[in-house]
Amino acid sequence: MRIIYPLPEIIPDGRARFIQIMNTTHALSKAGVKTHLLAGRKRGKTLEDIKRFYHLPEDEGPDIEFLPILRKNIPLLSVSWGGVFEFFLFRYIRKQRGILFVRHPKLAFSLLKRRHVHKLPLIFEAHEIFSLSAKDPVKQKRLSEMERFIYTNADGVITISTKLKEDLADIFGLRPERASVIPNAIRDDWLSPDPAESQREGMYIFYAGSLYRWKGVDTLLDAIKLLPDEELIIAGGGARLQELKRYAKASGISHRVNFVGTIPQREVMRYLERAKAAVVPNLEHKPSEYSSPLKLFEFMGAGIPVVASDLPGIRDVVRDKEEALLFRPGDPRDLAEKIECLSRNPSLSKSIGSMARKRAEDFTYSKRAEKIIGFIRELNLTDF
Repeated sequence: MRIIYPLPEIIPDGRARFIQIMNTTHALSKAGVKTHLLAGRKRGKTLEDIKRFYHLPEDEGPDIEFLPILRKNIPLLSVSWGGVFEFFLFRYIRKQRGILFVRHPKLAFSLLKRRHVHKLPLIFEAHEIFSLSAKDPVKQKRLSEMERFIYTNADGVITISTKLKEDLADIFGLRPERASVIPNAIRDDWLSPDPAESQREGMYIFYAGSLYRWKGVDTLLDAIKLLPDEELIIAGGGARLQELKRYAKASGISHRVNFVGTIPQREVMRYLERAKAAVVPNLEHKPSEYSSPLKLFEFMGAGIPVVASDLPGIRDVVRDKEEALLFRPGDPRDLAEKIECLSRNPSLSKSIGSMARKRAEDFTYSKRAEKIIGFIRELNLTDF
């Protein structure tokens, strides 16, 4: 079995989708699948630099090959960064055998439209329904047509949540036998010792991730305002960082909220070692409904009690009052009550952390690779 994973972006990049792609392809390679990752390369970066960036062993797969990619579009020449990548990608795959594994919809659409050129099967990994988020009617129609074509013609579809699979079936007619739900994961080597055997005491509430509005960090700040004895550490950066700092100051809680900015993944794990609880406060929004947050798995793997929004993608992974406490999305009072419940009940906190840690063993990247390989076998594509 051979997998060709085209990534029409530049690496290394520390955002969640890149972390997921690198760890998934690495796990597939370790499972014995010949895995080839095709991507653009940041200027001056070597293959060793990239593997080091993602904490991957230099002597293990995936095999990474770099294709030319523009750093920006050139409108006057009608040339885009994606177009250049696709040109060299098609040159590469015309003489190859393997299964194309794609999570970028525009690239999947192009590859399926020109399947007569490469004659390779394609598995698409779906993370959201882009047409549902489009505000412009013309763009929405174009995206909907593109997505319908993908879900009609892809040989197989992996979705990261059950809700996403169900909606793809309802909206685009995705056939259940060609789809499999395989959530995101945590690295096997990032699972902590069982917290039931640990005597550590947490010091603060912790959040790590993007600061987009739909991530619900505003709700978390409002909850901390209701909890005068709690301190909060927020790891994440981007355009809203200063806005959220101002909001914390205006709310009178800036002395209890520490914004540490964007930090390396290893440092996130160190912060988790001293956290009393970690929060996944996503709002009730289409991407959130489908989301399988990487941070949820990392928090669980660290044995930290998690308080998370009660959303379909999260319920695929944890059960309320067992591996996490779930709260109503966007409700700071309910979130504050759940955090306070953990603070007042150390035995419950330790139990939830321990059960979350145990549950995380079912969601490692090695298990994810096994599920992907099993799905490929069900589709009878192992000869490629």
